[in-house]
Amino acid sequence: MENIEATPNWQLFEKIVTQIHKTLSPKATVTHNDKILGQDSQQQRQIDVSIRQHTGPYPILIIIQCRYYRNKIDLNDVEQFLGVVNDVRANAGVIVSNAGFTDGAIALAKNRSIQLCSVFDAENKDWSIWIKLPVICDFRAPIMRARFKGKTTRDVIDKLKSNLNDVEIVRSNGQTVTLRQLFLEDWNSGKVKAETGEHEHKPSDAGLRIRSADSRLWSMDVTFDVEVRSRLFFGYVGLEKSAGIVNVTEHSYTTKEMILEWIDVVAVENEWQRIPTLEAAPQKPFMVLVALDSFPEKGELVPC
Repeated sequence: MENIEATPNWQLFEKIVTQIHKTLSPKATVTHNDKILGQDSQQQRQIDVSIRQHTGPYPILIIIQCRYYRNKIDLNDVEQFLGVVNDVRANAGVIVSNAGFTDGAIALAKNRSIQLCSVFDAENKDWSIWIKLPVICDFRAPIMRARFKGKTTRDVIDKLKSNLNDVEIVRSNGQTVTLRQLFLEDWNSGKVKAETGEHEHKPSDAGLRIRSADSRLWSMDVTFDVEVRSRLFFGYVGLEKSAGIVNVTEHSYTTKEMILEWIDVVAVENEWQRIPTLEAAPQKPFMVLVALDSFPEKGELVPC
């Protein structure tokens, strides 16, 4: 069994980079510490990680240089690596660094099609960079108005005009609920259309009746006019579980899977940036999370 504690950090770094690329490219041949003959030098060139794959009838070679340094990769490192890429006729070259890159290195890499990357492994803090994803939380809540059709008495009409929360509706099974409970039951169970804007909603129970002062039950056709309003918050969320490659030159992150950290709703409302529209976000979001506000049975239901 390999003694990990006795393995130098630079070698562990290379093995982690190799394993991540094997996970990301399961159909490719990923080789650690490869040897490739240079076409110009006619010498065996040592390659930290090579990736070989065919696209149709065409062979593709990608070489990766792993650099576990104290300081950032600079211009000279990129220039030296370019010589290796050209010598072995690689289709693409990648430098993976634990310490980052200087501005000059990034500028040269972009002009010469060299990819500069870092490793991210959320479960191994010694081999990860700090990364958080831009996220928008879209909290949606309804405002409703009820409309009724059917024959009834004057006292019921007066009650409907005065306070929707006091109106009691009798279900088809004989159970009595308030109008608020009737609506929120459908909303909380996801039966009400949740897209922002105005919608009509018919209660899921079609056999509704309303009780008059003389205890008679009158059949009622109930329709809810619903306006769903959205509150948008912009913030950043870390990764609880994920292993992948952060591409510095392309500002991208590639991984097989990821699990986001828990999102605290209270923290979102108190600490995240409130934005008026999706387009107003200071950065393009990695994802938009939509959450429907749920409501207790008691309390005020605000009419339009």
